[in-house]
Amino acid sequence: MNSPAQILADFRSQVTQLLQERDTEWEASRKLVEARQLATTLKRLIEEAHRIDLPLIIRERSPWHWEMQKLHEFRISQAPDSRN
Repeated sequence: MNSPAQILADFRSQVTQLLQERDTEWEASRKLVEARQLATTLKRLIEEAHRIDLPLIIRERSPWHWEMQKLHEFRISQAPDSRN
């Protein structure tokens, strides 16, 4: 069995190899997460995630899931009772 240090070293080696093989694609990705662009990228990602039908496991594990769930529950609790 590989040690955690060896697993990490293998992972880093794979990432380095991919960086060298796909430099153009990595550069485009870097631009999306650089400091001045990150807020816009995250906003677009969240909007797109809400627009499409993601698998439940992804939705439940997304960083915004719990916040959106709380917001939804709050809206329901504040809505007038439509049964009357």
